[in-house]
Amino acid sequence: MNNKGVPILILKDHRTNSGLCNGQILSPRERDVLQCLGREMLYQEVADALGITLSTVSQHAHHIYRKLGAANKVVAINKCLPADAAE
Repeated sequence: MNNKGVPILILKDHRTNSGLCNGQILSPRERDVLQCLGREMLYQEVADALGITLSTVSQHAHHIYRKLGAANKVVAINKCLPADAAE
């Protein structure tokens, strides 16, 4: 768990193991945001959990999607989490 009590997932690019989601592409805070989104949290819930503004969450999400070449959060999460991690 992080200092706000949000459980932390380990994000890996399960297809290429290229470091796509392990900090070589995403910043630590972007990984925090993506981990929260992977837990099906709304942007406002992410903001509250991480102690940042809704606008900041939105900016991080935009950067995540751009860096991962993802159209939305579902695609971004699927690029970083193996299918069985959500179960």
